[in-house]
Amino acid sequence: MNCPLLKVYGPNRILRSTTPLCRMTHSSSDTTQNSPTSHTTQIPEEPTTCCMSGCANCVWIEYANQLCKIFGDGGEKSKEIVLSKVTDPNMRAFLLMELKAMEKSTSKSS
Repeated sequence: MNCPLLKVYGPNRILRSTTPLCRMTHSSSDTTQNSPTSHTTQIPEEPTTCCMSGCANCVWIEYANQLCKIFGDGGEKSKEIVLSKVTDPNMRAFLLMELKAMEKSTSKSS
């Protein structure tokens, strides 16, 4: 539990829609599921700590990165999964823009 808000208030007292939490609180629980030594790769649980403000360390972007590593298809399937789970049109537009930028940056570096 790396998030200072969770240490102070506890996990049951934080409203997920109003409190921006860092991605550290979400990603620490998923690292055990995605270990390279596991024979069956499971899709991590979708994030529940999104503040819906389009912040730089968005948990949906981190989730998409994890899915890209699992599928290894350049991000197409992960983009479909993430966009199907987000219902807010403004957040979907933000995520679509960020995911396209990620695809371009990874294709240039390869």
